[in-house]
Amino acid sequence: MKYKSTGIAITAASLAIISQASATNGVNLIGIGPISRSLGGTGIAAPQDAVSAVFSNPAAMCISESCSKPQADFSLTTFMPSTSAKISMGPNTFKGDSDSDLYFIPAMGVSLPIGHEGSHWRAGMAIYGISGLGVDYESEPIGSVIPFNFTELQIMKVAPSVAYSINPDVSIGASLHVNYASLEIGSGVFPTGKNDDTDWSMGIQLGATWRISNSVTAGLTYTTAQSNTFEDVMPEFGMMGPTGATTDFDLELPQQAGIGVAWVGMEERLTLSFDCKWINWGSADGYSDFGWRDQWTFGLGAQYEVIQDTMVLRIGYNYGENPLRNQEFQQDVMSIVGFPAIVEHHLGMGIGYQINEDFVLNLSWVHAFENTMKSKTPDGSAKVESSLSEDTIDVGLTWRF
Repeated sequence: MKYKSTGIAITAASLAIISQASATNGVNLIGIGPISRSLGGTGIAAPQDAVSAVFSNPAAMCISESCSKPQADFSLTTFMPSTSAKISMGPNTFKGDSDSDLYFIPAMGVSLPIGHEGSHWRAGMAIYGISGLGVDYESEPIGSVIPFNFTELQIMKVAPSVAYSINPDVSIGASLHVNYASLEIGSGVFPTGKNDDTDWSMGIQLGATWRISNSVTAGLTYTTAQSNTFEDVMPEFGMMGPTGATTDFDLELPQQAGIGVAWVGMEERLTLSFDCKWINWGSADGYSDFGWRDQWTFGLGAQYEVIQDTMVLRIGYNYGENPLRNQEFQQDVMSIVGFPAIVEHHLGMGIGYQINEDFVLNLSWVHAFENTMKSKTPDGSAKVESSLSEDTIDVGLTWRF
């Protein structure tokens, strides 16, 4: 990570503000598209559309019923976070509600067989936003007492993928992740104006699926770390405080691994899915400097076909322990106010409707229940707290051609 060591506390604190983009499981969306999100973010073993297959496990492109046909998926996530914060210093209290409360996150994907009929190869491509959030305390009282009162990080991912069926029961796959990231930072008590930069990064995702029986499928996936460097966006700090210059900032999407299991029963009308993921925040540039810990996330989903070949209902739950941990109070002020990436419990619901043989409409709603994080000085003379809850509405269309 590139910054002056004497500025670790403030610069690392700014990381917390910056990373609020797409905060659900840390800074990761629990899933992409209305199907996966309504099923608790599951999809490693048995995703049901192209975009969630590429996102969750590229090997799974070759196990769905539609594997023999080309398929394209389009979705839009309306992301609505609700963030509030409060700092008390002696008799003075500063409050604020972030004005950054509405974001639109698009996604699209395609999956199609390669070669002759019955070929074991399948190709896919997904383009989706994994970040689309920041904080805006510029017009709030609390914005005058924090180092950075405006931030916006956006990351768009392009993931060309390929899968190969070794036999009817075992598939392997890989995706190349190409990320385009933009970062903008506005200052609060440090008058450096707004600084912005863009950067590209790359990584690899590997996956495998195994159809254990006619009703049970398992999946494994691993994604490498992917690091961005934003040049001249951070105020530089010396022994006497800000120097007036700026420095670079490294921020890394951490490596992660996941396992999933799916079961189909009741004449294939009921599907149950479970995913478990390990996210290595503790070794990721930026997050590790700020004391983040590794995170385990768990997703559960259930889908039932209420009208055969026409309508399905979905429900899901996702849990990811808050990776932020209390540090020194100065750091807590910046992280808790600037980035309360602390939501842990998510409930999702959805519906899928088969319009005709070629088109399926999917809708979902996900709520991340409010969570609050607090900190105070050893003598209790200063306190800080922040709360975050989230709602998302997803609309998606699948086209099989």
